[in-house]
Amino acid sequence: MLFDSFLFNRKIRILQKEREECWDSYRSDLESAKNNKDEDKYQSILAEVYFFTDQIDEKIRWEQHIYVKSQAERFLIPFPEYNKDNGDWVQPLVNGRWMLSDECFYKLHKEVRAERRDRIELPLILPASIIGMLGGLVGIASALFK
Repeated sequence: MLFDSFLFNRKIRILQKEREECWDSYRSDLESAKNNKDEDKYQSILAEVYFFTDQIDEKIRWEQHIYVKSQAERFLIPFPEYNKDNGDWVQPLVNGRWMLSDECFYKLHKEVRAERRDRIELPLILPASIIGMLGGLVGIASALFK
């Protein structure tokens, strides 16, 4: 689970860096078009940048979709069945792969986080309570044996 999370975060960072590099590669052209007051060229360059960054954003969204789906399967959280008529699934214009809608995605992500938190909470409560009791006993012992 930790390794999956590491790989997911690494993929997302790589895609975000790629997105920034895309903007950086067009920045000088955008500034020159803006300085020359060539609005048509500026708009065409801007449209091209948005085209490429939209593709990268869809890759990021797809990676998020796959990660949350695998986490839901791991924690036995019911995953919405594919049905394009109920609005839970959408098909982006860029890549054409069916993904969960934003609303359904965030709901599932929230359930995964709650389940992960519940599973981590129990093993952490016992050591914390034992350490607290030991601290109290040490305090009492130090007061008695002064």
